[in-house]
Amino acid sequence: MALPPHWLDDVFTNPKDFVKNFLGSNQLWEAFTAAEKAYQSQKEALDKQPNLAGPTPNQAARQAFLDALNRADTAT
Repeated sequence: MALPPHWLDDVFTNPKDFVKNFLGSNQLWEAFTAAEKAYQSQKEALDKQPNLAGPTPNQAARQAFLDALNRADTAT
């Protein structure tokens, strides 16, 4: 079964250039930005309410990063 198109498909066009293609992708930097925002937001929320239930700032950053990498609107 074929997978739906994804922006990462283009990264693998030439395996020798994978790292360069991945590091040069706009989507990667958007994911880093999303992770940073999620980290800061969760940290601020926990600073205001230390007993707040939810992810740690690191976990919030990880989830935002993965969500951004997998967003359907970045499909080719």
